[in-house]
Amino acid sequence: MFSHLLLALTSPTFPVLLLTTLIILALYLTDSSFKPPNQPSQPPTSQKLTDRVGGFSSPYSIRTRRSIVVIIGAYHALLTILYPSLRAKSQSTLLCPHPENLNSRLFALAPQSIVPLLAILVFAPIRLFCFRHLGKGFAFQLATPRRLITTGPYAYVQHPSYTCSVIVRLALYALFIRRDGVAACWLPASVVSGAKLGTMLRIGSWTILFNSCRFLSIRIRDEEAMLKKTFGKQWGDYHAQTKRLIPFVF
Repeated sequence: MFSHLLLALTSPTFPVLLLTTLIILALYLTDSSFKPPNQPSQPPTSQKLTDRVGGFSSPYSIRTRRSIVVIIGAYHALLTILYPSLRAKSQSTLLCPHPENLNSRLFALAPQSIVPLLAILVFAPIRLFCFRHLGKGFAFQLATPRRLITTGPYAYVQHPSYTCSVIVRLALYALFIRRDGVAACWLPASVVSGAKLGTMLRIGSWTILFNSCRFLSIRIRDEEAMLKKTFGKQWGDYHAQTKRLIPFVF
């Protein structure tokens, strides 16, 4: 069995090599877009700003989330290379005890893999462009900016980096963080299919999604309150003329 895995690692087909390359590139862009480009210009406590979800932007919290994504993504990339051999032999290995539980479309050039990857490859660079456009004024924790930026992507939406972050995170969930993805290697078939714990897992997924939306809403309100206090009428005019997250829509 190990000889077949070694052969798969050393002689991948072009579709497998292409998909693996896209996964690695998407992982790199994701990790870069989740890495704080700057530290706050002043400690948040000295600015007396309301940052109710600031704990989720702490260095430890950010490093933990980035590490989890990289580990799961790298594991997915490895299984993508090995999947043809795992599927052909359908035998348990130390790398994947239950290869029969894997969703084959997540490890091949199929809409289930290509669409999330394209979303990351498009929106992660846009988020990085937002970092660069704001320069030293971009930090993951609230800090008072020196000036209000209303050009570039900010001419169309007030929080373009948040929009991109949401899309990238949804793409990560769609491809990596699902029970028929890499987790299926270690879960019983009854759990992967949803026959067992299906309701509980769905409730857990919706709870995570709800709380993520709630935290984003809180952060946006705190940030906008800070901008209104800092820039007054300039912020009010800009806020009235542009949408928050989706150009011309919302």
